[in-house]
Amino acid sequence: MQQPALPAQQTAIREIRARYERGDLTFERFEYALNALIQAQTPQECQAILDELPASPITALDPLTPSSPSIRTNLPRRVQMLNVIGELKRNRRPWKMGQHTRVYMGIGSLTLDLALATMPPQSVLEVYTLIGEAKIYVPRNIHVTVRQFNLIGENKALGEERNGIFTFLNEEEFPAQGPDAATAPHLYIHMMMLIGSAKVMYAGSGGAALLSRYGINLAEPGVSLRGINLGGANLERVDLSGRDLEGAKLIGANLSGANLHGANLSRANLLGANLEDADLGGANLSNARLFGANLNGANLGGAQLDGANLRGANLDNAILFNTPGTNSLGPGASAPSILPQPH
Repeated sequence: MQQPALPAQQTAIREIRARYERGDLTFERFEYALNALIQAQTPQECQAILDELPASPITALDPLTPSSPSIRTNLPRRVQMLNVIGELKRNRRPWKMGQHTRVYMGIGSLTLDLALATMPPQSVLEVYTLIGEAKIYVPRNIHVTVRQFNLIGENKALGEERNGIFTFLNEEEFPAQGPDAATAPHLYIHMMMLIGSAKVMYAGSGGAALLSRYGINLAEPGVSLRGINLGGANLERVDLSGRDLEGAKLIGANLSGANLHGANLSRANLLGANLEDADLGGANLSNARLFGANLNGANLGGAQLDGANLRGANLDNAILFNTPGTNSLGPGASAPSILPQPH
């Protein structure tokens, strides 16, 4: 009797997605591996597909790498931020880091976009949080060293992940990408948290800017994205709320943190896409292909899932309240043990 491949498929899909987002795989190799994993019948076949992939890193995402952060040497020596309860965000306007930047959070949510920050050639960012969520977005063209500690919760850093009690990431190194890597600034990130989620993620190149390369202006009302091919594109945190993406080809696309509230994604191909923390509330995902998609922390409240293929999808921490079609999850989706039932 053959051993079922589903858990191995999930693990393999997460691995190749992480390798693609780090730039270790071209989109063509990534798509090939995804399609091969769909057909895999045993864990041995899944492992064989992984073994076929090239080991040497290549800069698959260099065309989507954001412009260099502003680098200056006359910045303040120390910068401190404090928030007791609520939200603290630096993700809309340019801001300045010090040689040593320290953030104190009590209870709440922290978001720092370092692609918007002016930083010195070498700097330290320390984040101390009691309870809540801390997200740090870093540009791809700086060298990053990450240390994370969480008493209870999750640590994520550019493809590395630890979950549980007393989770720890120690001095993980992530080299700069792009032609100026040798002279790129070096950022040390130290994060400590009691309870919650600590994440370090790559900043997007700007979804609206990327779509403009396809001749699409999101500021133009009523623009249709039906059938568009954005396979492998970095659309992190893009605002596509209410847009018509019926039949869109989004294989392996990075839509983490994207606003897709009320969007029409019926019949869309989201094979292996990264939708972590995306807002899909009220979206139409009927008959969409979500095989192996990462929906960790995504908001699917009120979304239409009738006929959607969620085999091998990661639905950890996803919000599924009042979601028609939750029975389409079946045994193939990695979902929470208790799902809210639709009314």
